[in-house]
Amino acid sequence: MSNTGTRLYESKSTASSSYVVHYHMTREPFADAIEDDLFYAEPGRQQKLDILLHLTQYGNELVLVAGPPGSGKTTLLQQYLLKTLDTWIVAHIDAQGGMDERKLLQQLFHQMNMDFQGATHSELFERMQYHFETLQHRAQQAVLLIDNAEQLPVTALRRVLEMAALTNADKKPLLRVILFGTRKLDENFNDPLLGPQTHVVRRNVDLLPFSQTHTTHYILHRLSAANFAADKPFTDAVLQKIHKQSIGWPGEINRLAHDVLIESLPTASSTPGINKVRAAAALTGIVLLGTLLFFQDEFNAWLASEPVEAISQPASVSLPEAAPAVPRTTSSEVSAADMIPEPGPLLQPLSQGSMKKNTETDTTFASENDKNTMPDTVTLPSTPTAVPLVAEETGEEGAEQVKPSVEAVTPPAISASPVPADLPGFRNAWILKQNPKHYTLQLVAGNNIGTLRSFIRQYPLDEPLAIYHTTRKGKIWFGLIQHSYPNKQAALDARSQLPATLRQQDPWIRQFSALQKDLGYIP
Repeated sequence: MSNTGTRLYESKSTASSSYVVHYHMTREPFADAIEDDLFYAEPGRQQKLDILLHLTQYGNELVLVAGPPGSGKTTLLQQYLLKTLDTWIVAHIDAQGGMDERKLLQQLFHQMNMDFQGATHSELFERMQYHFETLQHRAQQAVLLIDNAEQLPVTALRRVLEMAALTNADKKPLLRVILFGTRKLDENFNDPLLGPQTHVVRRNVDLLPFSQTHTTHYILHRLSAANFAADKPFTDAVLQKIHKQSIGWPGEINRLAHDVLIESLPTASSTPGINKVRAAAALTGIVLLGTLLFFQDEFNAWLASEPVEAISQPASVSLPEAAPAVPRTTSSEVSAADMIPEPGPLLQPLSQGSMKKNTETDTTFASENDKNTMPDTVTLPSTPTAVPLVAEETGEEGAEQVKPSVEAVTPPAISASPVPADLPGFRNAWILKQNPKHYTLQLVAGNNIGTLRSFIRQYPLDEPLAIYHTTRKGKIWFGLIQHSYPNKQAALDARSQLPATLRQQDPWIRQFSALQKDLGYIP
């Protein structure tokens, strides 16, 4: 690291330490190295994580997790590692800085506890295939994760494809491969050297930026985890500005929020204490004034001894009329607004013209982006305790978002069910009787009952079904769920057995406890 880079790093570290001390926080909330409790389970990221875990267990494709720098790929990989099953044997390799095929194989063999020394290329693949088959006979699964995969040279990427093509007698892959990288990774697959491996089926899992609402929740979640208890500087206007400048990418959100905390620290001129330059000037003035007062009599006598020339006056002088007296304003009559300028915000608020109006979709089918707008006001806890998190349905594909909550809000009770009687299935009462620990499949949700009716007519659905109703932003909200499963794995298995046309809608796995809270029942 250069001297300039070292000084910049030390300056940022010092500033970070300063705001951690100033706000009585336990750590830096927006550091690059993420800790487990700082992870914000935004619905889109949580869905991607569930997909990766499901494909590892049941899929046959090579998976590409793609997103720009700062989109949260490495964070998602870390969460994946925390949730892997005990029967998975995982090799995690970081290709940052480039990695040739020999180093790649060496790390894979080392992490899989295989012998690497003294083997030719063909022998390596024979040992590898035998080892992976042995794992499958033991009901274990070999998994290869590569971070920064776009930095792999083409020769190393070719070896990865060769390993992904290894299958057992049932044509099932012996090694599950998941690559995390930027969009450049897609371009690398078009290299002519990879021609023989083009038959390997790939599946893309794209990371998307946070919505404005989730940007706010992300910032507040990390501040709460660091025991940030102040109500400034993260005002609504600042939070909106951060989302606009970061476009919702977590890495840029971290940088901007970090800068806001640094800029919020009191400057030297605003901190209590004595300014040495001003104090010296004031002292000099006091000394000069004292000297003048001490020698005032001698000074007046010296002036009186000087001859004064007579000044001729004109014969007549007309003096202007005296102006009417202006009453003096007492200090009590001066307004505070005239005396103290209003301080401006750290980041200028967005103008009304630049803020997009919120439009709520009619009905949502497995959408990738959350289009909820940011709440009108965002408040931080007044004490250094962590903000409680509650689950709230976003109104899209049924993804849950984690929302900072100060008070538990119960939806208003609806006297009569607005769900037409001719539609099949149970209603809210059946849902409230289910075991809160059980899971269900939410197939569709929205505020138009006609769209739910069309969905029911279009897709083959097994019973039991239930159509629930609740309120969202003062409007009726409907949802269609199917079955009750004792655990999440059973729900995953059931989702994988749905007809292909229905699986394409990507039904959302929900726990009844979250759904019951959404209906206003809090056990």
